[in-house]
Amino acid sequence: MIAFCAHPTGNITLPTAANYNQVILPDVAPGGSDPHNGYNLGSRYDTSTGTWSPVQGEEPAALVSFAGQVWIPNAGPLGSGQNFVARIVKNGYPGGITVGAAIASKGPFANDWVITLSMQDLATAGDEYGLYVFTQIAPAIIDGHPLHTFWNGKVG
Repeated sequence: MIAFCAHPTGNITLPTAANYNQVILPDVAPGGSDPHNGYNLGSRYDTSTGTWSPVQGEEPAALVSFAGQVWIPNAGPLGSGQNFVARIVKNGYPGGITVGAAIASKGPFANDWVITLSMQDLATAGDEYGLYVFTQIAPAIIDGHPLHTFWNGKVG
């Protein structure tokens, strides 16, 4: 099986407003009973670049599925003009192909926003996927708890 689940090791600051910022989630270490503890089956998630290359070499094209969540705390109340979008991009940004995008919804606490990811794509050899987040404010903070912020992918 080829699959990964990555999460942050602490809060992440998005430095640029009105732009997509790549979000590198560097932790794929397993352990404990937390269902969002990381894994990197097949070793195809690059923790230094935050990208996943599910199909390599002469392997045939494959359906890949993605899921995840991005939690942005303390970012302003509903109606304050906030706008947060996450997207999975194939083969880099700018210039790559957006596989799918999701818009933030009001989170369970005051001033918190949550983006839920769920999408699929057909990957071919050499394709590389990354997570990008658009924010209307800068700096915006992404919550660093592995239950609050993570993304994963699997082949098949």
